[in-house]
Amino acid sequence: MIDTALTDVFPVSYKAVVNHRLTGCAFLESGYGLVRGIPPDQERPILMEVIVEHLGDVQFEIKARQHVVVSDQPPENGGHDEGMTPPELMLASLGSCAGFYAAAYLKKHGLATAGTRVRVTAQKAKAPARLDNFQIEVEVPLELDEHQKKGVEDAVHHCLIHNTMLNPPRIDMVISSGVPVE
Repeated sequence: MIDTALTDVFPVSYKAVVNHRLTGCAFLESGYGLVRGIPPDQERPILMEVIVEHLGDVQFEIKARQHVVVSDQPPENGGHDEGMTPPELMLASLGSCAGFYAAAYLKKHGLATAGTRVRVTAQKAKAPARLDNFQIEVEVPLELDEHQKKGVEDAVHHCLIHNTMLNPPRIDMVISSGVPVE
């Protein structure tokens, strides 16, 4: 339960950042209560979250806010081909982010955005298994001069997913069990 002295709740996916009215200190709220204090002189973290649940076979349901996507595998990998594979979802994330920034640039400069398309390709690599050699192709619905092409390219370089891939993030892992260990 949140104390009435806590105010200014800012929703961030399934979590919230809460400012304490009396101390000015911020806390990250989760389903388990206030879990981490944030010193008032530091920027509030923006927590993004998806929940992935196994549906059976090799299918997973992915939830973010009120949205649901199913990930699956093709039949040759034991799936039913009822959703994109995880690597395809990664390409989709990069492509939709790039498209967002390209369309934002076009809109800002009074240019047509309808019909903007992005194609993302990558090659499978080994040792370790991963994707490599990504290519983003942005197709816009009108002729652009060199200055405008550079503007679209610069805009796409602001994409959060693009920048995350160029600057490898720290990835921590926690394995937990819903069953008590005896």
